[in-house]
Amino acid sequence: MNDVDQVSDLFKEYYHWDNDIYREWAMFCLKQTGSSLFVAEQDGHVVGFARLDIAEAKVAQLRDLYVVPSHCKNGIGAALIRAGEEWARGRHLVTLTLNVDGNNCGAINLYTKNGFAIAFGKAAGNRPIPPYHFRMTKTLLGPSI
Repeated sequence: MNDVDQVSDLFKEYYHWDNDIYREWAMFCLKQTGSSLFVAEQDGHVVGFARLDIAEAKVAQLRDLYVVPSHCKNGIGAALIRAGEEWARGRHLVTLTLNVDGNNCGAINLYTKNGFAIAFGKAAGNRPIPPYHFRMTKTLLGPSI
């Protein structure tokens, strides 16, 4: 099984879509200009992914972050965030933003521990934030620590 197949399996776990377009979605994400898909591997298996894109001038958005539940609390989510930050810095973007379900306490804690803060107003691209979601942002200044 290659990385695309493994990522498509994770997409299936994460998105819970009713149809079987996960492999096509993985390929689509990999081919997008102005976006990136990072994967975390352990022992030859993909155990997490992060999908980012350029949302607007100088702003990157973390669209998705998923770690297989059996691999949570091992630093994989933080490593994927750091990879996304470096990708954004390499494109001279100054802010990283995301939307998170207000009931997802584990994700909110992860993002807060990694320097994100809850922001108010509109999501990137001036789109409204879905109900019961928070917008979180992080300013990317200088090299990562």
